[in-house]
Amino acid sequence: MHRADLRAKSMKYAIIAAGEGSRLAAEGITDPKPLVRVHGERLIDRLLRIFAENGADEVVVICNDRMPRVMAHLKQRQKTFEAECGVPLRLVIKSTPGSMHSFFALSEYLRDDAFVLTTVDTIFDERAFADYVSAFKNSAAKGIGMFPVTDFIDDERPLYVGVDDEMNITGFHDESNGCRYISAGIYGLLPEACRVLDDCMAQGKTRMRQFQRALVAEGFPLKAFPMRKVLDIDHATDIEKAERFLESGAWRTDSDSENAGKGKSVLMIQRAERFSPNAVEKDKRILTAVGNRLAADGWRVSYQKEEDVEATGSLPFTPDVVFTMARSASVLSVLQAAEDRGVRVINSVASVRMCNSRSETDRVMRRNGLPVAPLYISGAGWAKSDCGHDVRFAADEQTMRTYLKAMPGAVATAHIEGREVKFYGVRDRFFFPSEADEALKNAAQRVAELTGTTIFGGDAVVREDGTFAIIDFNDWPSFSPCCEEAAEAISKTLGTE
Repeated sequence: MHRADLRAKSMKYAIIAAGEGSRLAAEGITDPKPLVRVHGERLIDRLLRIFAENGADEVVVICNDRMPRVMAHLKQRQKTFEAECGVPLRLVIKSTPGSMHSFFALSEYLRDDAFVLTTVDTIFDERAFADYVSAFKNSAAKGIGMFPVTDFIDDERPLYVGVDDEMNITGFHDESNGCRYISAGIYGLLPEACRVLDDCMAQGKTRMRQFQRALVAEGFPLKAFPMRKVLDIDHATDIEKAERFLESGAWRTDSDSENAGKGKSVLMIQRAERFSPNAVEKDKRILTAVGNRLAADGWRVSYQKEEDVEATGSLPFTPDVVFTMARSASVLSVLQAAEDRGVRVINSVASVRMCNSRSETDRVMRRNGLPVAPLYISGAGWAKSDCGHDVRFAADEQTMRTYLKAMPGAVATAHIEGREVKFYGVRDRFFFPSEADEALKNAAQRVAELTGTTIFGGDAVVREDGTFAIIDFNDWPSFSPCCEEAAEAISKTLGTE
C-alpha cells in the first residue's frame, strides 16, 4: 500500500493478551489478567471498546491456549463485537515465550496497513489516546511510526526513550541516561516494521525492547507522543492505582497540588521560515529559552515546527498550553479548534489573526487615536502588504501606484523622517534596547490591549521634536536584543494570562 493512502484509512489494532498474570495470581487475584476489572470494566473489554471508538477496521488479539476462561470470553466477544461495533475481531490462540513472539504471531495480520499494538494491561486516559491516534494517522501518512511515552515512572523495569528537540526517537535504554520519558507500551507502526521483526526473530531475539532498538538501528523514523500518565497492571496494588487514576482524571499527577506546573504540558510552535526570513535561529532561541524555564518549573515541554502542523493538519498531542509563533491560516484553524476544546493558546488565535492583517491593525490604531504615520497622499511613502513581510519604499506617486497595484489590500503611509525604534513587550513588561519615552510605552501597550496580544513587538519612528508614530506592530517577535529577559517574562505569563 502506498503510504499516502494511509491518512484517509482506518487502521488495525492488536492486543497481546497472552500473559498468565502469575504475579497477580500470587497476590490473590483470581481472574486471569485480561479479565481483571478496573473501573468496572475488564481490561480486554476496555481496550476493545476504546479501539472501536477510535476508527478500528479490525482488532486482532492473541491469548494463551492455557487460559480457558480468557479463550471462552474472547470467543463469546467475537460473536458479538462486530454486531455491536461494526468491527471484526480476529483471535489468535497460541502459547508464546514472550511478548515479541506474541507480536510475531499477530504480525501475519498486520502487514498491509498501519496498526497500533499494545499489551492488555495498559491503562491510559481515553482522551489522550484519541489525540494520539489522530497524530499517528497523520504521521503514518508520512511514513513515520509513533510511540506514546510518559514521564510518569512506576514500572519495575522501565524502558527509557531518548528523544531530540522535535520528539524524534533517538534510542531505547535500560538506564535513564538523562532521558525524561519511558515507553508507554503502545506502538504505532507501519507494515514495513514487520520486516525488522522478522529479522529479530531470525536472530533469536526475544524481547520487545530489542525489536524497538532494531527499528532505530535500521533507521526507521519514529516519533514520541507524550502522554501524561500510563499505568501497567502487574500487581494487585496496581489495580487500586488504576482505579484512582481513572476516577480522578488522567490530566492530574500525584504532585499537581504541590506544583502547578508539574505534569502539565506545553507545546512550543516555531513559525515557518517564510514568515520569519533570516530569523530562524533567533526564533528558536527565544522558544528554547522559554521552554527551558518552564521545564525547570515542572512543565512537560515539547517543540513543533509550523510546517509540521501544516503537513499533518493537527497538533502532535493535546497540551495544556500552546505558546505559538505560527502564522498560517491552516495552523491557526488547528489552534482555534484547540482553543475551543479549552487549550490555552498564547498569543490567542484572534490576536494573531488581528496582527496578521496589517490593514486591520492600522484601522484599530487610527480609530483609537493612537500615533501612527499619516495615510499616503503624495510624495515619498511606504507600501506595506496586508499580510506578510513585503514593505516597499516609494520615492514618488508613480512608484507608489505601481506598488499598490501589485499589492492588493496594502497599507500606504507617508514617509516620516526620524529615528527608528524597536520595542518589545510581554503584557505590561517592556524591553527597549533603544532609547524611548514613557508615551511610546503607553501607546504600545494600548495597541496590545486593543488587539488582545500578550507577547508583542513593533517599530516606531521618533521625530526630532520627540513625537513618534508606530509604523508596525506584530505578535511574537524574536526578542533578539533581550532574549533572556523576555523569556523570563514570557514563562511567567502562565500565572497572569
